[in-house]
Amino acid sequence: MPTLSVTASVSPSTITNGSSATILAQVTSDGQPVAGATVDATITMPNGTAIVKLSPTSTAGAYSAPISISSMGPAGLYTVAVNASKAGYASGSAVTAFTVEMKTPPPTPTPALSIALSVSPSSIANGTSGVISASVTSSGITLALGRGPREAVTKAFELAPKRGFDTNIRLRLWDADEARGAIGSL
Repeated sequence: MPTLSVTASVSPSTITNGSSATILAQVTSDGQPVAGATVDATITMPNGTAIVKLSPTSTAGAYSAPISISSMGPAGLYTVAVNASKAGYASGSAVTAFTVEMKTPPPTPTPALSIALSVSPSSIANGTSGVISASVTSSGITLALGRGPREAVTKAFELAPKRGFDTNIRLRLWDADEARGAIGSL
């Protein structure tokens, strides 16, 4: 009885979670493609969960199956065991692997409220006076974080003689009308 020979790969060999790859296999016997062989690919995730893809080979003995990794899919090495069978042949198998890397999440906006103090003159003798000045700078991100941060910026702006503001509007954090009202109140 002739034996099936299987070669397998995954393209691309490294992906990020939330994306896809393709399992590729070629089934031959004595160097010739074997059409109509049943191929199952068992994908084992790093956490041990297995997914099975089953389909026949093409007339050229080729097998192709897409695999999608969810955005919550674990990072790590995924093994792929490919088995081929067909009546009149001894079955064959191959093992390959691909790597899933964690997609870097977008940076979290950080609230920006900075206060700079200056003293003039830089040295004050006992019995003399000086001036302490404050400068407050904020951004639209701080205002978008809610009522508390918005009130803190408003109060700081009321107290500081020098103020600076970077609109930096992030419409994913709030809608345009709310942004317009909050910024306009400063």
